[in-house]
Amino acid sequence: MSIAQSSIIVHRTASIDMQERELYVSVDGGPNAILRYGDSITIAVEPGHHHLRVHNTWSRRRAEFDVAAGEQVRFSTANVRGKGFEIIAIFFGIAPMYTVLEREIDM
Repeated sequence: MSIAQSSIIVHRTASIDMQERELYVSVDGGPNAILRYGDSITIAVEPGHHHLRVHNTWSRRRAEFDVAAGEQVRFSTANVRGKGFEIIAIFFGIAPMYTVLEREIDM
């Protein structure tokens, strides 16, 4: 008797994404996968409780969630502009951006 494969899918396709800097994705402290704009990754996991971490080396987001046998849990992530991005970028050549991470709910 086999248990249906469970997985976590993380994609970086949101229109609000700045399309700059890589995002690093890891599950349960495992190795990092790199997401560039337009990328998606599927990570096989055992059913149970998991920790997802996404960061761009400056900004970090985390999520804790449970996965049932055979379930696919989906997340969307992006790098987005911080407050005053345009003004700060003009003066300093760099500006704040932060990472967003949202679980997608199946309807």
